[in-house]
Amino acid sequence: MNNYCSRCGAKVAEEESLFCEYCGSKLKRSTLSHSSVPPPPLKPVYDSYPQVKSPTSSQKFYGSPYKSQSNSLKWFFVVIFIVIIGFASVVAISGLFIMLPISNNYGIGPYEYIGDKDFYLYDWNNISRVDLDIHNSVGSVNIEYKDNMSLLVEAQISVFARNGHSLESANTFETTHYTEVYVVSFDSASESYRNPYTYELDIAISKLAHTALNVDVLTGSIHLIAHETSISHLSLESSTGSITSEFQGVFFDESNDLFMSSSTGAIVTSFKDVFYSSNDVEWEIDTSTGSINVGIFQSEVVNDTRINYAIDTSTGSISCSYNLNPLMGLSVEADTSTGAIYTPGYSTDDSFTYASENYYSASMKFNLELSSSTGSISINLLS
Repeated sequence: MNNYCSRCGAKVAEEESLFCEYCGSKLKRSTLSHSSVPPPPLKPVYDSYPQVKSPTSSQKFYGSPYKSQSNSLKWFFVVIFIVIIGFASVVAISGLFIMLPISNNYGIGPYEYIGDKDFYLYDWNNISRVDLDIHNSVGSVNIEYKDNMSLLVEAQISVFARNGHSLESANTFETTHYTEVYVVSFDSASESYRNPYTYELDIAISKLAHTALNVDVLTGSIHLIAHETSISHLSLESSTGSITSEFQGVFFDESNDLFMSSSTGAIVTSFKDVFYSSNDVEWEIDTSTGSINVGIFQSEVVNDTRINYAIDTSTGSISCSYNLNPLMGLSVEADTSTGAIYTPGYSTDDSFTYASENYYSASMKFNLELSSSTGSISINLLS
């Protein structure tokens, strides 16, 4: 006889069993069936487990842990998508701004030499002065005073351009005629760095012309040679580039503004037998990053004249050489923060002052004010 559990219908192996080995229900003798009738269908075992109660309102939560993780991944990909779209937009806008100059005939690419443009100033009638006003963005400026010129000013502009730009559209000199004064100007400094042109200027000026010079170069050097001529105002300035100048036999009839400055570059200048209309002259020569080399040579005495050279560099050295008439007085004040000061037979890490024996009685005096933040200072007497 087969015995079956009345709870789950499972076949019981032994008649003496007290509990069903499948569902664990207690077996009663009265419930054991010895019939040959097939047992009822099996019920799932888990139906006998206690039912889990629904959580109360205070215990309710939204979604399973798997659903929460899925939401986090979804937001992660949303953020990544937004970042990618934002980056693509920035690139697209940047490309648009880069392409704008091309659409406005401002190409990009390297500069190539495309030719020269010439400038001539003929008129000598009723002209007492020529003011040269130059502001060049990229390129050097070379100025030289020459003998035997039939013109007041003669200049050559070497033009370098990016692809697609013509020589005819390049900048040139402009002239403005005031009473007894010609203003000759050149201005490319106001144009952007995407300017399709750069210029090298070579300017010749008659020594007979009385001039005022105002030269400003953003990226490039300035070279000036002035012999046996007359200059009033002088201002030479380069943001990135060197300045070299030479003055010999020059008469400065207005000595208020005499200035040379370079932000990044060296300054090399010399003065030989230079004269002034003023009895009190101030030269300012300075550079932020670069060395300064100044030579002063004066043999002719101009009575009751004091010439002061204020020479300063932030990062660089100063070398000052001089050869003066023994009747002239000389005073020196030198100072450096990091560096040494040298003069023949003497050196020091501290400030240095000097005055010649005849300084206070001399009718012509030279004062040197030398200052370097980082660099050495050397002072040399040349025979």
